[in-house]
Amino acid sequence: AQQTESANMLGRLLTDKELTVRRAAAMSLLSFSPKDEAIAGVFRTNLDNEEWKPLFLNALAKERPAAYLNGLARTVEEKPTPRNWWGGEIPAFTAWKILFNYLQNQPADTVRSGKFDRYLGAMEKVGNYSSSEPRDIYAFYLQRGLAERARTFREAAKKAASYDLDYFFKMVDQNPSHYRRE
Repeated sequence: AQQTESANMLGRLLTDKELTVRRAAAMSLLSFSPKDEAIAGVFRTNLDNEEWKPLFLNALAKERPAAYLNGLARTVEEKPTPRNWWGGEIPAFTAWKILFNYLQNQPADTVRSGKFDRYLGAMEKVGNYSSSEPRDIYAFYLQRGLAERARTFREAAKKAASYDLDYFFKMVDQNPSHYRRE
């Protein structure tokens, strides 16, 4: 019914003994915006619940990524799969996109300062979704003046890939400014 007054009831249903009830409650909650404090409160209360943790974290982080950078980084690195998940985009990949978007929107000087090194390291552990993510990370580093980090990342990514990833890096070398992920 999209009535946020039901948030507390849905929160209680997250602990129901029936798996289908818990799943339905989580799905329902995720249909609401965490801009509503009642919904955000249920998400925050359940951030340690292994059934939903990365899903609720991502929902909160979409609205306020700065407050959840450590959780996003852990999700990207650990790639948890919620136990009672119904499917959809892989939570670690969603977390990666939120984290990468946040970092892209930071001033280049701040990115170069070392303040975000922990998150840059996590971002590099994106996984093997496609060639786009390593290409975009490499371009991001070049755009921000992190040439040495770009070189190191490129070499590691090439070794980890089972295909010619260097082809995509060479495209970036031609014009790094063409690559910005939204």
